[in-house]
Amino acid sequence: MIKKVVVLICVLMLVFSLSACKKDKDEEPYEEIPVNGVIDSGSMRNTVLYFEDEYGYVVPTMRQIVWVEGIGKESLENLKSDANRNISLGEKGLLPILSMDAKIKLTIDEGVARCNLSSDALLAENFVHEKNKVDAIINTLCEFESIDCVQILIDGQIIQTLDNGVFIGDPLFQEDLNVETMAEAAIGDEGRIILYFENDNTGILVPVTRLVAADINVFTVFNELIRGPKDDSGLNNIFPEGTKLLDIKVMDDKVLEVNLSKEAKGLKKTPQKEKMLLVILTKTFEQFDNIDNVRILIDGKPYLDSAKETMATLSYINIID
Repeated sequence: MIKKVVVLICVLMLVFSLSACKKDKDEEPYEEIPVNGVIDSGSMRNTVLYFEDEYGYVVPTMRQIVWVEGIGKESLENLKSDANRNISLGEKGLLPILSMDAKIKLTIDEGVARCNLSSDALLAENFVHEKNKVDAIINTLCEFESIDCVQILIDGQIIQTLDNGVFIGDPLFQEDLNVETMAEAAIGDEGRIILYFENDNTGILVPVTRLVAADINVFTVFNELIRGPKDDSGLNNIFPEGTKLLDIKVMDDKVLEVNLSKEAKGLKKTPQKEKMLLVILTKTFEQFDNIDNVRILIDGKPYLDSAKETMATLSYINIID
């Protein structure tokens, strides 16, 4: 009797073992859930999505999307061409990244997102637009803490290059966006800084990676901001003409204090420009770990202070409905 019981137990253990193995094989890795492990029905999530603008820049935006299981895939769905979505994007001078009929599958395992797209998903006119589409996907997914890099597959296969020559053969990490090519940057050692400029048609903020032959510090970065975007870039210089940097320093409380010349008072004519300046400086100087807020002086007198703004107004740029 005891022997029969032992045999029965062994058979049951084998059945359960085989069942567990099959489940592990078939089950895709889970993407992302809220901190408390619960997703409320209909709750919304502030999500950073990347699009291409009319001048060919890759631009971060913020949009509230429904928080569902598989939020990473849902974020990619929001990059697709769609009649209603295209209207809101078009108002900002932005273009969809994926084709309307694109099929998307996404799994995440140990920081690697495997993004499987249908062959029609990334159709592009040339190398630049194709590269922008890939960069937009990589940056959108890497906004999630659970994702370090992205392997793009086409129809379930890893291919080396897309139709216009963009390489996707290996897992791809976030790279510097919108890198300028300026002749003077080729002199001496190159440093890379991120600057934010305004699109001259729509007012969206565009991150630009500038190569500089200088030490990277707050003085260098601010002077490059005042210098403005390169000619014929389609971007605006936020500072009134003639504005000079009189002094700049990082205070003990991690506040960047900037003293500008009197020409900067021209911003008072347009309150929206004042707000834009504060956002540009806050986003630009996020690249320094020792800076939390920005305080602007004009001729030594207080003018604008990011600490007086709520973080909600400065955490995101290019908010779209």
